[in-house]
Amino acid sequence: MCSRIQKVAKLANQLFSVSSKDKCFAENLEKLRSVLGELHKSDLNVGLNQLEKDRRLFRRQPAPVGYMDIFENDVFTMGMFILRDGARIPLHDHPGMYGIIKVVHGTVSIQSYSSLASVDGHKDGKDLRVVSVRKNPLMFMDELAEPCVLSPEEGNYHEIKAVGTTSAAFVDILADRKSVV
Repeated sequence: MCSRIQKVAKLANQLFSVSSKDKCFAENLEKLRSVLGELHKSDLNVGLNQLEKDRRLFRRQPAPVGYMDIFENDVFTMGMFILRDGARIPLHDHPGMYGIIKVVHGTVSIQSYSSLASVDGHKDGKDLRVVSVRKNPLMFMDELAEPCVLSPEEGNYHEIKAVGTTSAAFVDILADRKSVV
């Protein structure tokens, strides 16, 4: 019998290994989201509760954000981000990729933006990309929240912040869809 995290990894691998022409993609994405939604911090076998009890972890590691690799292959990556209270992952994007986020400890806010149009240009000898975006509603997620899916079309530009007076941790799956030429 597979552990819950192994089941998530198998489903992610199956989902993102198929071509973008697969008619079952949306259904399989929802299945992955559902199984990921059942994930708890205890499934990760790391002492996240200890973060609140022993602040020395962050004193030894002064960075406001930490990352632990869970699994990676040529199809997808899965890892866990740990944010100390008040920390944030600045606004960024993953062009052409899907991101699936499941909070396993604390609370985060996610402000995302969806691309409307993009224009490439040059200024002072530098390549520039200007992107028009639509601001999406601010989301708050805790351990009880369903996983959030950020797609190439929706929410790909995003910033994630730890909310409140406790640290936060979330599992992040990042993958590109294969396409058939």
